Amino acid sequence: MSRIFAGLAVLAGLCLGVACEPGPAPERELVQASREVSFGDIANLGPHRLEASIHRALVANGAREELAQEQVQLVWRDWDNFQLARRRGGAIISQVLVDDGSARVRKADGRLVSASDVEPHRVELRMAWDVWKLGLSVFGGLMEFEHLSDGQLDGRTASHYVVSLAPEGERERGRVVADSLEGSLWIDEATAVRLMAEVQGSWHRVGQENVINEVRVILVRTDFGLAESPGGWGSQVND
Repeated sequence: MSRIFAGLAVLAGLCLGVACEPGPAPERELVQASREVSFGDIANLGPHRLEASIHRALVANGAREELAQEQVQLVWRDWDNFQLARRRGGAIISQVLVDDGSARVRKADGRLVSASDVEPHRVELRMAWDVWKLGLSVFGGLMEFEHLSDGQLDGRTASHYVVSLAPEGERERGRVVADSLEGSLWIDEATAVRLMAEVQGSWHRVGQENVINEVRVILVRTDFGLAESPGGWGSQVND
């Protein structure tokens, strides 16, 4: 992300004294930057906590079925000190506790056992952290963002947006047709990381109008600068 903002600074410098075409407003640039965030940018937030979930449902011929809820809990300090827990339907499917570069993983019977190599769990973290993408990628470029205000969110300066669906006639992407999308999003101004969001939408596949897919994504980042609890890392992620 640092290279993104560096590039913007260079461009601004080139426009000094020269007629340049007006660029997108800063709040639009922030939305674009948020799409390119990597976990390296998440790490730049410093120690913090993430609670996120994906709720899915299927409505077929008017009958609604709730699908298994997916959850991600992350307590982050640095690459040698973090906890990641993933749940489906309320049950833990993966949990790793990394303390001073040493990893422990939770087994099916609830025991925590040492892992010989921490790197696979860092890879898992890189793949699992982006709940926004995991839940909402089907909407792709069909999203619209309206900037509401700037403010403080748990001590971080952030921009607040309303999320909605593109106008009628622009709702098809490949074999997917978006039916609805609405919600709220806060983006950190320093890193372009999504700090808080609650967005829900629905979609169907072309030719399957009687089968509607529903999804709701909730994510909250809090406790910036958190210190290790007196009970150690084992008490940071809820059981």
